[in-house]
Amino acid sequence: MKIAFLGSPEIGAIVLRDLLRAGLMVEAIITRPDRPKGRSNKPEKTPVKVLGEANDIRIYEPNDKEELTRVVREIEPDIGIVAAYGMIIPDEALAIPKYGMINFHPSLLPELRGPSPIPMSIMCGYEKTGVSIIRVSPEMDAGDILLQEEVKLIDTETTPKLSEKLAHLGAKMIVKLLPDIEKEVINHQKQDEKKATYTKMIKKEDGEINWQEYEAKGVERAARAFTPWPGIYTHFKGKKLDLYDIKVIDNDIEPGKVTKIDNQILIGTKKDAIAPGAVKIEGKKRQDIRNFVCGYSDFVGGKLGKRD
Repeated sequence: MKIAFLGSPEIGAIVLRDLLRAGLMVEAIITRPDRPKGRSNKPEKTPVKVLGEANDIRIYEPNDKEELTRVVREIEPDIGIVAAYGMIIPDEALAIPKYGMINFHPSLLPELRGPSPIPMSIMCGYEKTGVSIIRVSPEMDAGDILLQEEVKLIDTETTPKLSEKLAHLGAKMIVKLLPDIEKEVINHQKQDEKKATYTKMIKKEDGEINWQEYEAKGVERAARAFTPWPGIYTHFKGKKLDLYDIKVIDNDIEPGKVTKIDNQILIGTKKDAIAPGAVKIEGKKRQDIRNFVCGYSDFVGGKLGKRD
């Protein structure tokens, strides 16, 4: 089939790379336009675009829905494969491919619809998640399920590791599905709207820890879920303090209070305490917690919280 691939970030690039390795012929790539990034504010290509250029695939970067529809009409694909594209696809574009468009979504739909299913599955302590391949519909992640597979979550899962695992699985599922889609013998399963849950776009402030509301296990999950961004942080003496390598310790301490027990630096939470392995205070480099304490003798006994 003549395939158009729609994707932008790294997870989409992993899916695309596996599809190409499986021998699929991708006619064209549709991705988000280059955007300024970092302190330099220089335009940066999406990971999908970088991979497409390396494989000499035609690349389109529409700015809006109208331009997207024109691009799809120009390509005239038999099918569109969507993996974290980043724009709602209008009905006019969905109607163009002979076999419609299918979407890779890294959750067990209808649970965790929206932009952040992977970090939220970690943050909320899910025991399992998975991949759903669905028909793209005008409503966000609400299309019929074509194939779904579960993945068990482990206590050390981080967003990058889980993203890679689910992307590889999703590509295998797509390769498996395409022959049946072409033969038009695919089964469709409607999603149960009553069971639908939604995620939101993660923001920088989501990484700030409220010591009175978070339990230690929640802080540890947040650290894994918000890797690499926005990370988790608090404030010490008015400066932002990033926390890394979190361990949960069975010891009740006043929320936000820093203490030293059995040669371990502990921070109290709503329930139990955490022991950070490393920290980074605003304006300085990341360092081991013991080295940090040597430089900030008033850290132990201090109180962490919002910026004053």
